[in-house]
Amino acid sequence: MFLRLSVPPTDRDPRLAMDGVIAGEVGDPTYGLQLQDFAVPGLKAEGRMVIDYVDLPVTLGDGTVVTLRKPSYSVADLAYGPLADDVMISPRIANPMIGLGLVEAIPQEDILAHADPDDLDGDGISGRANWTIAPERNETALGRFGWKAGMATIRSQSASAFAGDIGISTPLIDLPHGDCTEKQPECLVLPTGEQPRLGEGEAPIRSLIL
Repeated sequence: MFLRLSVPPTDRDPRLAMDGVIAGEVGDPTYGLQLQDFAVPGLKAEGRMVIDYVDLPVTLGDGTVVTLRKPSYSVADLAYGPLADDVMISPRIANPMIGLGLVEAIPQEDILAHADPDDLDGDGISGRANWTIAPERNETALGRFGWKAGMATIRSQSASAFAGDIGISTPLIDLPHGDCTEKQPECLVLPTGEQPRLGEGEAPIRSLIL
């Protein structure tokens, strides 16, 4: 589990926009899009995830009372100063990878045919298509992958994980220092694993899942 970080966009929204579609989130100005609670030797971790629980009694249909725990999330031991006042914190675990190739093979028309944003069929589900920007083609595309369908292809989803989770650059997402921001100069001066003889990025395109 890790914590995603974001802030509301301002008038100078830094996100990529194309054909009326805006892709991605705006990260915390100091800590980026993801709290890095581990670091390479010689570098401080950004901080530590804290989980607190509140016990909530719940009465079942037969009158039995059980206790559930409601979690709340916060960050401690911040290494580079405070988070933004308006930061939003979201806990995440990685999506299962099994079967994603089959999801990618579904024709776009079939997915859009099941969209029902106004719940016209009255089944209580308001399915909405999410449009994003595919970096491979530099064009708008239907989002299919990630918890919020923010990525159009398995390849771009993998490249995002390479950069955000372990700080490895690819031709699709050229971030050899990972999610470090300009407010973390100790991170940005460290050597990277880029080797021109192997191709663009620390993980050349052939390394990504097809």
